[in-house]
Amino acid sequence: MIVKTGSLFVYNKRLNITRYFDVHYLDVKLLSIWLVHDFPLGPPLPIPPDTSGVHVWLILKKAHRALARHADQSIVELGFCFSDFGTLEILLHKGPQSVTEIAHRIGLTAGSMSVALDRLEKRGLVRRHAHPTDRRNRVIRLTAAGKTLIEKAFREHALAMENVGKSLSSEERGTLIELLKRLGKGAEELLRSPQRSRR
Repeated sequence: MIVKTGSLFVYNKRLNITRYFDVHYLDVKLLSIWLVHDFPLGPPLPIPPDTSGVHVWLILKKAHRALARHADQSIVELGFCFSDFGTLEILLHKGPQSVTEIAHRIGLTAGSMSVALDRLEKRGLVRRHAHPTDRRNRVIRLTAAGKTLIEKAFREHALAMENVGKSLSSEERGTLIELLKRLGKGAEELLRSPQRSRR
């Protein structure tokens, strides 16, 4: 760093005067710089979480998509399609069901449900029986072979899904289940509300 001084004379011809200036200035040349110490300005400001309804929906959608891929992969590796596995699983845990009830639980049309039952009956896994009160409907029951097959398959599927959910503790899962139930119930009630129907 060099300090320079000097004098400056300026002549104003119009006023016919000469002005004198005493000049001081710095000439700085930066040759190198070293970091001696960091002085933090403070902790970073936290980013407020997005808790909007839209963000909740997006997070749920992404989580469901990822879990569904794992579930579908597990079912396919067990040698089933979704409709066949879903039908056998319902009969295993809910007991004999009418065709209409199974179709409603799985989300199939009557035609698609009939095709699935034909396929399962041909494999000897289910049997159709007359409905006690509705002649147009049928009650579906597992055969012994069907029960043995779906019990083994469901154990393997449950293990695969357990591995997917291991990122959450048992307590966290319980909390999540209760919150999702509350969220789903609230959404259903909103759909049934008179104000919603008038829009």
